Amino acid sequence: MKYIFATFILIIFLLTMSIHQGSNAVSVQDMQSSKFGIIHNLPVDGMEERSMDEVLSISTEILPIQFFPRQETIPEPEIEASVALIQDLETGQILYEANSYDRYQLASITKLLTAVTIMDEYQWGTNEWIPMTESAANTYGSNAFLVGESFTIEDLIRGLLLPSNNIAATRLAEHFGEGNPELFMEKMNQKAQLLDMNQSKFVNPHGLDQDGQYSTAADIMKLLDYVYSEYPEFWEIMRQDQVVAVSQSGREVVLRNSNQLVGDLPNLQGGKTGFTYDALETLASVIVVQDRPIGIVVMQSPIGGFRFSDTKKLSEWIEASYELPL
Repeated sequence: MKYIFATFILIIFLLTMSIHQGSNAVSVQDMQSSKFGIIHNLPVDGMEERSMDEVLSISTEILPIQFFPRQETIPEPEIEASVALIQDLETGQILYEANSYDRYQLASITKLLTAVTIMDEYQWGTNEWIPMTESAANTYGSNAFLVGESFTIEDLIRGLLLPSNNIAATRLAEHFGEGNPELFMEKMNQKAQLLDMNQSKFVNPHGLDQDGQYSTAADIMKLLDYVYSEYPEFWEIMRQDQVVAVSQSGREVVLRNSNQLVGDLPNLQGGKTGFTYDALETLASVIVVQDRPIGIVVMQSPIGGFRFSDTKKLSEWIEASYELPL
């Protein structure tokens, strides 16, 4: 009888060990598939032999380091904008936010989404020529792109990003909407949904005030992050004071950057300006702090250039308030 009892105890022990090992294997597998890729680069062979202490040690090394406050209490930044958001684009860490989920008109920051929607269908460097139409030229704004003249799609996109040309936005919406700007707006809103911009809606490609068009600083940050990671050519453009577009007939058009921070903020990677009477002043920028790309979005900044002074103050505030541990 005692042998039967001993055998029963042995079987229970072996089953317990088997379940424990299986549980460990599942834990490691789950961590491997996490969005941070904690042990993505570990060798598959023998993975189950690693202890959880080893896995956690490796994961700590792989996870990006976050910013730490330089002091226990950080004073609020003194800015005029009623809406602001600062985010580390590498880790997603929020460094500051004010009303970042409130919906407002976003003005010409809209043109960032216009540009990336176009790039879903167009290969940069193709240099396709398209003529300026009278219907596009009737859009409120500069008439530097004259009716009947043809310009490359690249130069029209430069017109979006630098002087924030509304006529260029309408013409591109016509072209990539197959003659129907409404079709292009459907594409823009589909793109916004793909970027998880769920609190945004777009009814025109340029950002002029119009009922039904709105976004939030949180959604704009998602767009900013996407553009920064996917379209380096846009940032090369937005860092320049001006570029010269040339029509197919040879006429030169100077496209000056509307962003006054270019040349004034040394760590600026670029940004997109906006201004309407409903949106007031807006600006979405990327700066670099301790080799990290940092997104800054300001909305509802008072008219008079305060979007620039607000962004500059926020850049200085980050440097004074946060640091990366060595």
